[in-house]
Amino acid sequence: MKKPFTSRKTKPSFEINWKIREIFSEAARASFCYEIDSKYIAIKKTKINS
Repeated sequence: MKKPFTSRKTKPSFEINWKIREIFSEAARASFCYEIDSKYIAIKKTKINS
């Protein structure tokens, strides 16, 4: 008799969810920083051109 297939899932689901949350939070933080930097540069350019 063959051994039944087992799930390949080796990590608990909460750990996987935490990794996904961590990736998205990094992306959100990078986006937020980029948005702040781009607005700062736009303000600086406006002051220089004035």
